[in-house]
Amino acid sequence: VSAFLLNRSSDLEMISGHDKEERRAAFKEKQLFYEELGYEVFNPMENGLPQDSTTHKHMRRDLSTLTSEENPIDYICMMRGWLHSAGCKIEFDAATACGITVIFEEAGELIKFE
Repeated sequence: VSAFLLNRSSDLEMISGHDKEERRAAFKEKQLFYEELGYEVFNPMENGLPQDSTTHKHMRRDLSTLTSEENPIDYICMMRGWLHSAGCKIEFDAATACGITVIFEEAGELIKFE
């Protein structure tokens, strides 16, 4: 079973003009979608840290999960609007540097980049 890492925005309020609760709901919906397809999903909105933790702590946790050798991530899904987030760009760079397959969610389609 492959694992997906759903990217998170370090500026949750900014991405797509939605608030934090709307973003959490969108991430949960995407998580359930991939779980139904049989994937083990890491949802960074549920990374074990308190939601009010600093962006730095969330990024450290997410990058640690992304680059873990013990529980390797096979895919990262870049959700629509990811280019508007510095944190998402860092996750993209880390994923490509580590040979993780990137899937882009654009206009309702999934586009695979290896």
